[in-house]
Amino acid sequence: MNIIERTKELIQTVKIHLKNEHLHEDVSYTSFWLSLLPIPGFLQLNQVISRVSSDKALKIRLENIWSEIKATNDTIENIENDVEKLKEIGGTVNFNKKLKEQVENIVSDITENLKSDTETEWVMETENWSYQEVLNSFVETDFAAIIAKNNSTNVIENTEIKSKKTHLHAKDGSKNFIDNTKFSSPSGNVGMDGITTKGNITVQGSSIGLGAGSSLNFGGNPNLVSANCPFCLTKIEVDKRKLIGYSSLKCPNLSCGKTLNF
Repeated sequence: MNIIERTKELIQTVKIHLKNEHLHEDVSYTSFWLSLLPIPGFLQLNQVISRVSSDKALKIRLENIWSEIKATNDTIENIENDVEKLKEIGGTVNFNKKLKEQVENIVSDITENLKSDTETEWVMETENWSYQEVLNSFVETDFAAIIAKNNSTNVIENTEIKSKKTHLHAKDGSKNFIDNTKFSSPSGNVGMDGITTKGNITVQGSSIGLGAGSSLNFGGNPNLVSANCPFCLTKIEVDKRKLIGYSSLKCPNLSCGKTLNF
């Protein structure tokens, strides 16, 4: 069987399996990264697709890479022939160093994931105008994913996440706020103190990788509220969670010091 015939058979097999799996709508892209995996036969494709479709962190990374591929080559989506589209995807990745590294990394991670059934994954997912927080915790896992979607917010404070790799994902008006938190692994550590992340960010070892259009900014605590003292106009800023159980606070201006009820 030559390469073209094998590619066509792969695409047809993927079409059959994707009818029953919530993985990715683009057959050519799915066939592209599947073709890079060391799968000995088509019979194991269903097992691989099922495994990846149940891994939220991997699915998000695959979607992010696909978005970057389309942004790099805006003609890809207009190609109707599945085989030609797959070839164009391969060429785009091959001639873009950043994309090539991303694809190589995820193929390596998927391969390792398939080798081991004992690896663990910790996912914090918040969506649809929701808020979720993890405070004063220790998380130990092989892979971690912190996901915020559709105008939602995740807060991680005073926590250590020990994992080989952590993905921070926030889209559609969402954000992750990381404060006094350490991401640790055998190959290094990264600390974040009062940091807001948006887009797609990977923390691995002592390095941080930012996807296209992503940002990492200081500040942005969603629980911070402020007002001016009505007596001296000093700006008072406080984490609203610290006000629980209280009905008043003292102006921090030493020359004022008035008690303010709320």
